[in-house]
Amino acid sequence: MKGLMPERPLPSNMRALRFNAFGPPSKLSMVDVVRPGPRFGEVLVQVQAAGINPSDVKNVGGRFKQTSLPRTPGRDFAGIVADGPGNIDGTEVWGTGAELGFTRDGTHAEYVRVPLEGIRPRPQSLTPAQAAAAGTPFVTAYLMVERTNIRAGDTVLVIGGTGAVGSAAIQLARWMGARVLATTRKPDAAPHLAGRVDTWIKLPTDPLPAAVLAATGGRGVDVVLNTVGGETFEPGIRCAARGGRVAAIASNPPAVSFDLVDFYHRELALFGIDSLKHESPACGAILERLADGFVRGALSVPMPKTLPLAEGVAAYERVEAGGSEKIVLAP
Repeated sequence: MKGLMPERPLPSNMRALRFNAFGPPSKLSMVDVVRPGPRFGEVLVQVQAAGINPSDVKNVGGRFKQTSLPRTPGRDFAGIVADGPGNIDGTEVWGTGAELGFTRDGTHAEYVRVPLEGIRPRPQSLTPAQAAAAGTPFVTAYLMVERTNIRAGDTVLVIGGTGAVGSAAIQLARWMGARVLATTRKPDAAPHLAGRVDTWIKLPTDPLPAAVLAATGGRGVDVVLNTVGGETFEPGIRCAARGGRVAAIASNPPAVSFDLVDFYHRELALFGIDSLKHESPACGAILERLADGFVRGALSVPMPKTLPLAEGVAAYERVEAGGSEKIVLAP
């Protein structure tokens, strides 16, 4: 869909969040930089909104060896094509990608240069802020659902159901026709999931796996989508039925243990999911598949907290502090 791009020359400079050294969010600063121009096979997007993910905070903190400095962080965006091939200027788009903010400058700026194959028309059922909040969580959840081959009639347990990825995973599993169980430590934190979860398991009051076995008649679930890891990993595996599939995207602490003999006797399968292995063209293809779900109302994104780009350091500090509130920056 065409947006309302003003007919004026593009500025030669732009404002961007940058970091020249790894460390806490205070290493970020707002600076004037030269506005990039698109190269062959690329487009320049005027950023309307850009989500902040925990991985963005970790990136500034030096957790990813692929990141080169200096760098503008940010993976997710919604915006308007400002310059590109063909007749696409003014198109309202969204996107995300593993390279953005890591090996090439990211979205926490007034403009971002991205591969043409990495953008898709933004579903008009989503505001720019909602679209910018959806990218990484929904791409990660999609990868979990795809790898575990969730089908209609499956019973799925989502561990960490009120987090951004967990919330997306619940919706995708439901869209696939699965029965959904989900854990939460904040029962009232996700009103947008009302009617999408068959059984909420309230931790630590309802311990795993006893609560899951009780809810499934002692059978367990076909699929476990674990967005938390750590102390939930071993009991999560015990929630799986024979032949079950388990996917994990995170863990703190990183080292976990489980009964391997029990694991192979029950013929389980374990999948690791890393969204940072999927650059913007691959993510664009996933967003294209998800768009119909947003248009039809099968998928939704709660309205995030929007802060101006000038408050980017404070916004990063809020994400670092934790909490379920999703934050996007608006240049």
